[in-house]
Amino acid sequence: MTMTETVSSYFLRRVPERGAGEVHSVFRSSLNVMAEGFLVHLGGGEATLSCLGINMDPGRMGALLPRVRPGDRAVFRDGSLRIYDREGVSVIPYREFATVPLELPRCSPPPPSLLRALEALGLEDRVGIPVDSRLETALATLRQPSPPEDRLAETIGFLAGRGKGLTPSGDDILMGYGAGLWAWGEPGPFCHAMEKVLRSQRTTDVSAAYLAAVREGCANQDFCQLLQAAGAGEQAAFPALLEAISRHGHTSGWDSLLGLRTAVQAIPPAT
Repeated sequence: MTMTETVSSYFLRRVPERGAGEVHSVFRSSLNVMAEGFLVHLGGGEATLSCLGINMDPGRMGALLPRVRPGDRAVFRDGSLRIYDREGVSVIPYREFATVPLELPRCSPPPPSLLRALEALGLEDRVGIPVDSRLETALATLRQPSPPEDRLAETIGFLAGRGKGLTPSGDDILMGYGAGLWAWGEPGPFCHAMEKVLRSQRTTDVSAAYLAAVREGCANQDFCQLLQAAGAGEQAAFPALLEAISRHGHTSGWDSLLGLRTAVQAIPPAT
């Protein structure tokens, strides 16, 4: 059965109408394209929709992946992505796909049931960086309702790029924390401090793209769904959504949920 192919609203906002780049990286079931400084994620099947891109039918994705290699030319033009691979040209007409809004919702204060669900996950035993005194100090700063600007910048500088992988654990913590602030808090000071720090501190291309998205108030589909469920008081939806997020990367999901829990702890709960 053919699935509905989808495209992120953030991707449509950021993708160049006309631009050229190349395939950035290829994985078992997805790939990334970099064009005009914007990183695009192409996924397939039942994977959650990334705010950076599109989800294609498994048949289309399965035909594309064996053909492409990092460095293949990629061109955006007239609502389509053309990849010039070793067998010819693959065309992905993303303007024909269903648009999914991935702007983070603004909600009432988080329900206590969400904090309980996050605390029950044992996140400190699952994240990808050591839970030592330095991380505890960083999280304590982020748990303050209004951390001082210099401490906030210092904390973001400590976390940015910390850890291994395409999205280091410290970046994932920042992403989850920023998403929580967009939903329930005041994201302005955090986003301002993060932008200043990341201008001078290098992390991976993939992390930089996701951090840029959360600075602009967007996140992946399952993260948006979790915050929407929390805002609507639909606690029965928490287990499935938390499980879906936890499957991101090796520890990326757990790391981002630690960041979200930290944001929830910084915000007075609903009564």
